[in-house]
Amino acid sequence: MVRKRSFSVKKLVVAVIMFFVLVVGASVAVNVLVDQDALRARVAIALKQETGLDLKVEQSAIQFLPWPSIVARNVVLSRPGDEPFFKAGSLHAGLSVLALLQREVRFQDFVVDGAQISLHRAADGQLDWMVHAPRGQEEEAPLPVNGFEAKRIEAHWAVALDALHLTNSTILWSDQRLHWRGGFTVRALDLAGLRTPSPWINLSGDHAGTPFSLKGHLGALNAFGSAATPNGQAWSFSLATSLGPDTRRDWMNVDGSISDPRLMRGLILRVRGEWLDLQDMQKLFPHADLPHIPSFGGDISLSGDIDKQALSVKSVAAQGNYWPMPGITVTAIHLHAGNLPIKHVTFGHVTIGADSEQAPLSVETDIEWQGSDWHASGQAGTLAGITDFLRRAGKGNFVPVHAELRSEALSLSNTLGASSSSPPLNAQDNLVLTVSGSLGATAKLTVQGKADQLHTPFNLLHDVAVGGAVTINAQHDYTIDDLALESQEAALAGNVLIKRSDGSRVHLAGSLTSKHLDIDALMQASGSSIPPKGATSAAITAKAPASVPQALVKMGAAADKGGTSASEVAPPSADAQNTEKALPSWVQWLRKADGDMHISAEQLHAGGVDYAGISAQISLSAGHLMVDGLKGQSLTVPLGGKLDIDASTLPAHLHVQASSFIMPAEWVQGVIEMPEVLRGPVQIVGELSGAGQDTESLRATLAGSIGFSMVDARVSGTWLAHLAGPQAAAFIGNGERSLRCLGTHLTLSDGSAIVDALGLQAGNMQVSGHGQIGLVAENLTLHLRPSLQLAGAEASAPIMLDGPWHNLSVQPERDANGNAQLTLGGASDTSDDPCGAWLAAGRQNQPGPEPKANERHHNRASDLLKALGVLH
Repeated sequence: MVRKRSFSVKKLVVAVIMFFVLVVGASVAVNVLVDQDALRARVAIALKQETGLDLKVEQSAIQFLPWPSIVARNVVLSRPGDEPFFKAGSLHAGLSVLALLQREVRFQDFVVDGAQISLHRAADGQLDWMVHAPRGQEEEAPLPVNGFEAKRIEAHWAVALDALHLTNSTILWSDQRLHWRGGFTVRALDLAGLRTPSPWINLSGDHAGTPFSLKGHLGALNAFGSAATPNGQAWSFSLATSLGPDTRRDWMNVDGSISDPRLMRGLILRVRGEWLDLQDMQKLFPHADLPHIPSFGGDISLSGDIDKQALSVKSVAAQGNYWPMPGITVTAIHLHAGNLPIKHVTFGHVTIGADSEQAPLSVETDIEWQGSDWHASGQAGTLAGITDFLRRAGKGNFVPVHAELRSEALSLSNTLGASSSSPPLNAQDNLVLTVSGSLGATAKLTVQGKADQLHTPFNLLHDVAVGGAVTINAQHDYTIDDLALESQEAALAGNVLIKRSDGSRVHLAGSLTSKHLDIDALMQASGSSIPPKGATSAAITAKAPASVPQALVKMGAAADKGGTSASEVAPPSADAQNTEKALPSWVQWLRKADGDMHISAEQLHAGGVDYAGISAQISLSAGHLMVDGLKGQSLTVPLGGKLDIDASTLPAHLHVQASSFIMPAEWVQGVIEMPEVLRGPVQIVGELSGAGQDTESLRATLAGSIGFSMVDARVSGTWLAHLAGPQAAAFIGNGERSLRCLGTHLTLSDGSAIVDALGLQAGNMQVSGHGQIGLVAENLTLHLRPSLQLAGAEASAPIMLDGPWHNLSVQPERDANGNAQLTLGGASDTSDDPCGAWLAAGRQNQPGPEPKANERHHNRASDLLKALGVLH
């Protein structure tokens, strides 16, 4: 028994040795008998005929140990005439012996190391790595067996791949058509079970030093070649990605299935993820230009059919859809973001959610804008309704909406206790604003709100209540009905229509009425108020009110100097742009809007002036502005007049008619670019007309007459002293002085204005004179006679104001012999009040307020003290 066992062991050892020798011998025989150069040529020709690609292999070998495999080095694939798109330092492919018996070349493991894969698409859309079998005569290649000649036998062999492994490689892409390019490094890529029902993928790589990974499984790959998946089961997939190092990692999971992969039908998809910052994605796609959105994440579920053609950019643009995936429906959504900046507004703690298609879509966020904080929340219809609304570009069923906006008492920085934090500007507003209605082809919304105070970018309102109905049609025209705004500063009501007649022109129509409107209070709250009474003339000159007339003057001045205002709308074409640049800014401003508004105010306060029963019709069409039917009352004076500026064609035509205008002096001085030396209401009477291409030519053609008058106002003492001469400054002072009356009348023609009459009386000083103003040359010459009353006596000396508007010189008026004239002493004549004649000239005999009675002084000592400014 022992001998038989020994003999069996010997036979086994001998059999193993013989098998090893046979295997080694077969391996040696294969390498000896097979011509490797011919084999590489044979494979290259076969690949060329099937794909049109050129294959170059520097070195290759066939081995049977430890298993049958093919080894190749320095492998290059390219399309004729193009740069190689595949290079590999080494390639190792294991073969299945049993599969060879069934005419199948099955690679059990396909390992590639040190590869560089370059994917390129030309501007014409040609892909250099796509497979295209060439047409033509097939190329013959020698048989790869040394010393063997036989008739070639054509046989069809199948090729299969079980697993693919890629290490230490680089993938690059360049798309000249879309101007995209990029790449990343592959540390390791494992594709396993490619012929099984559930292949696996495991990818780890990095881009610009940022690591990323992709892991998961897919459905059977052969499902894309058939009309349905095997056994009628859906093609499922589950993928997990990560970006960044372990200490700062973003992640996203994608799970789903497709019932018909070939036609991309029956998709069910769920995407979940968390991004520390959405801009982290730019580490992989540096030119994505993504916004800074921290703490972005959530999950979204989709279902439906993918329409490949509808996904194209041209198709979506042609259909005008708001929804980029026509066949896909969102079945659930939960998204959040730390903050979302959009221009100058920051949306913080943004959450969007809906648990199902039939659940309402809810939105909640904090809003920060220009130092003010609000909290907004709202709901809109159902998730299915919103999707249908977007899919039909806003033409679907009406979607009910409801939203609420509340002011925040604490900002986010205060809540977190930041050292540099400060309460928001609107911390005490107690604003509650609700919006409810429906969205569809026409949006109809009702707005209601109230606030203890309301901060706006322009001013601060107190005890505010607002309401109205807003309608937005398919052409994006806005209709505001039953507008009602109540506050301490203003009360507005009316109806307004805002629409665009073309791509850029805005049309405004409707009527607005106000029970009370305090322009001064609004301007003071905005920080651009008119200086209070009692301010010095220097303060008056330094701080000009940011009123609407001054804004228009600055805009026109910019146009005269070739500048453009910030509010101009960009023209649609280069030719139009060149034409618009040649136009004055005020002409462009008139031409970019149309309107027809009726405005009225029961009580109006502006520039320290009270108005009552103000109403006017304002129309603007293609650059033609008309203000007609002006009515009202101020300072017991009935107001009336009209303004007509026709800039629809050049030269522009101007016509102003004022039976009586009463305006704050600050506004008038701003329009004529005069230093603010006067305060109070100015009555304007007259009629002017002109035409010109710009401001200068318009000034040159102004014709007509106009008068200005003021009573019981204020005047700069520094300015009066400048008129009277440096020696009079001690008697006049440099503060504001009471202006009892002022009247002047001008006749305009040929680019100049003749000052027919000019007179003013302020305390113990009065000035009278005449002269001429150059409207084009921007200079003036005035012959004035200022006089000072000192203790019942009068001192006067004729002077002449001459020179440019902004650099006037004061010099004595000389007689024929060149001597200056000075009159001292003598009792002043107070029997006739000169204000009557001056005011009549300035008003062109129209009615107006009368000045206070001139004070008569009997104590010469007190008169002297008052003249010196000691007594007031």
